[in-house]
Amino acid sequence: MPLDNTARPATKADAALRYHAARELASAAEKEKEAATKAAVKSGVLFDHRAEPEPPGTVRQVYDDGVVRIMLRVVEPIEKLDGEAFSAALLAALPKQAAVIKRLLAKSTVKLPPAHTFTSSLVG
Repeated sequence: MPLDNTARPATKADAALRYHAARELASAAEKEKEAATKAAVKSGVLFDHRAEPEPPGTVRQVYDDGVVRIMLRVVEPIEKLDGEAFSAALLAALPKQAAVIKRLLAKSTVKLPPAHTFTSSLVG
């Protein structure tokens, strides 16, 4: 069965099997990437970016042996408002406005679509 995106399975069974195989490959690849990253850090190919992060905007080569070159690019971190902490702080700072704050929070809160997780297994 081809692994490209243009292939169209002939049957539902073909599509289901292709889906299952793709999930298994993705899972195995993620596990291998994690193990390879740990080995690369341990051997000095990569540095531990969690222990010693580089500043945003950094672009540099971290490894090159003539066969493999590994580059690093550090992007700006994403800022995210902690809604619960903000709400608690706002209510504590303006206790007389609690009803208004709660109404505005309710009006400004949106419900995201529920997460869907498909799992597959071979049967029989």
